[in-house]
Amino acid sequence: MLNFNEVNEQLSQEKISKIKDVIKWLLDSYYRATGIKVIFIDRKGKIFLSSTSDGFFCNICKLIQSREEGEKRCLETFHNSALKSIEYGFPYIYQCYAGIIEWSAPFLFEGEFLGSFVSGGVLMRKPDSSFLKEIKKVDKTLEIEESRLEEVLKKVKIVSEKR
Repeated sequence: MLNFNEVNEQLSQEKISKIKDVIKWLLDSYYRATGIKVIFIDRKGKIFLSSTSDGFFCNICKLIQSREEGEKRCLETFHNSALKSIEYGFPYIYQCYAGIIEWSAPFLFEGEFLGSFVSGGVLMRKPDSSFLKEIKKVDKTLEIEESRLEEVLKKVKIVSEKR
C-alpha cells in the first residue's frame, strides 16, 4: 500500500513526464543561447533531463563524478541548491565543493515545486595557485590523479561576473 508521500511523489513524476517536452525545449534553448550546459533535477535531486547527452557541466564535473563519492557529493549539492532556490524564491548562485560556479532555479508547475534547473560548470577567473591547492584537497579525497585534475581544470569555461 502506498503512503501519502509516495502518492504525492508519483503524481509529481507524472506531471514532470507530461511536460517533459517543454522542459527539454527549455534546456535546449538555454544551452543554445548561453553555450552553458543545464540539467533538470526532480524534487529529490535526481537528474531527470540534460541539455546534452553526457549530462555533465564540464570536464572537471565529469572527472569528479567518475568516482562514486564524487557523484554522490555532486547530486547532494544539486539537491541542496534546489532547496535553497525554493527557500529564497529566486535563482541561487553558489560555488560547489570543488570550487566550480553553478546556479539553480526552481521550477514550479501549477503551483507545485517539481524540480530545478541547475547550470554552471564555470569559473569567474583563471584559476591561480591557491585555487589549485583547494581543488587538490578534493582530489585527495576522491583519489584522482593530480596531473589529470590540473589538465581538466585548464579547460573549464571562464565567464565574467557580469555575464
